[in-house]
Amino acid sequence: MRFSEYISQTNKTQSQVASELDTSQGNISRWASGECVPEAKTIKKITEWSKGEVQPNDFYEVNE
Repeated sequence: MRFSEYISQTNKTQSQVASELDTSQGNISRWASGECVPEAKTIKKITEWSKGEVQPNDFYEVNE
């Protein structure tokens, strides 16, 4: 599941997610929009935070 989809499903604001992940709201916005990809250690933290709903590959676009 995409990070942005997970945030929407949990009905949390980007500010709430930023607080829970100990990062800035700007980072959450960039990651959710696909503008950039978080560092590997942050992706691991997001996967744990989302209880496995957001997986590392969910941050990468696959062009078929």
